[in-house]
Amino acid sequence: MVVAIASLLLAPAPLAPKNVILMIADGSGFNTFDAASMYEGRLGRQAFQGKEWTQLAMSTYPLRAEKAPGFIGKQDPNLVYSPAKAWDKKHGYSWLKDTATDSGASATVYSTGSKTYCHGICWSDMDKPIPNMADFCRKAGKSIGVVTSVEWADATPAAMVAHNRNRDNHAEIAREMVEKSGVDVIMGACHPWYDGNGKRRSQMAGADWVGNQDYITKPIPTWNGIRFIEAKADFEALAEGKLDLKGCKRLVGTAQVSGALQLNRTPTRDWNKDGKLSREDNKLAPANVDPKLTTVPSLSTMALGALNLVKKNPKGFFLMVEGGAVDHANHFNWPGRMIEEAVDFFRTVETVCQWVAKNGGWDKNLVIVTTDHECGFVLGPNSDTIPFDPIVNIGKWKMPGFRHNSGGHTNALVPIFARGPGAARLQSFATKTDPVRGKYMDNTDLIRIIRPALGN
Repeated sequence: MVVAIASLLLAPAPLAPKNVILMIADGSGFNTFDAASMYEGRLGRQAFQGKEWTQLAMSTYPLRAEKAPGFIGKQDPNLVYSPAKAWDKKHGYSWLKDTATDSGASATVYSTGSKTYCHGICWSDMDKPIPNMADFCRKAGKSIGVVTSVEWADATPAAMVAHNRNRDNHAEIAREMVEKSGVDVIMGACHPWYDGNGKRRSQMAGADWVGNQDYITKPIPTWNGIRFIEAKADFEALAEGKLDLKGCKRLVGTAQVSGALQLNRTPTRDWNKDGKLSREDNKLAPANVDPKLTTVPSLSTMALGALNLVKKNPKGFFLMVEGGAVDHANHFNWPGRMIEEAVDFFRTVETVCQWVAKNGGWDKNLVIVTTDHECGFVLGPNSDTIPFDPIVNIGKWKMPGFRHNSGGHTNALVPIFARGPGAARLQSFATKTDPVRGKYMDNTDLIRIIRPALGN
């Protein structure tokens, strides 16, 4: 016993990164990552797939599938990922679709380390708030920021910094994020005065996503020490370190577009030949046939701007960067838009890695690249008749062969990549084996490599 205790006392402490950057391609699975990489001609050669990166599979199931506290607090065993059930050629599709998590529950795990019911935002099944990443960062004296390509009060960014019984309480969540959380930087889309093409509306819409508050809807440039920006030029100036922030301690950026940075722009060709241009054309359109909006910043620009703010804290920071529109594209079964959004996310990862190289390197920065769940059930072109038909690589800048088999989430394993202090520890948490994806961990294990950065 004495020898065992002595070994524990002499064991090296977990490596502690100064900064943690968590990058989430919302609603992506292995096949979404692969399809976008095939399109680019970079299958297996993305910036996060080098030998320096730890690469694993991960399960994402929730505590309970219901969308409200159940006062049970115990794991529903049918939701726990099972390779036998997942790859069953007769029943696997239905089981994977019926047992999926949502972004609220999954992002709550990343933020707190605890599983919860679907739609909960750092809220327990016993109907109580759970301490989250913003709480941990405040205690550790670190800065925190959230950046997304979709609504900044949506489930994934919200779960990093807010607490709510239901992710659909957008206005409550938005107000907590801005007025109570103390978060250093918040950036995303869904400006109530602009539509999906970045055009000014005659009337506001969707103001609940920004809390229905004057500081966005008027807008007001500064409020209680917070700087509010919305113009593309201001996002770019921030990324270049040239934006005047005198007197402002925090920043909220809402791009001048509805819903997502690029996803909801109107198609320019009548792909379904119904005589009109509409969102339905996106179900047939390949990637990159419609010009990108020039009035909004890129996700990479927003990420750089956020890094310029949070890096000022000598104690370090936690930053979450989300490619949220991958999930939206998969929900809508828009293959071309899915590819576009995933590729934009990949470029943002590259931008962040370049920033790391210039700001302390991989000894001080931990970067994690993953998703929160699979969405759209992306499989091969014949997967409606051939179970788990693989996607097909047709060549660079050509749409791979695949189809969506769902408009919702699934319980499939997802990829995770990590580099920096503590990243290799993920291997020790991957104690189970999937016949297709290999060794896998659970999403509750992720915070175990983040906590050393927060002082515990």
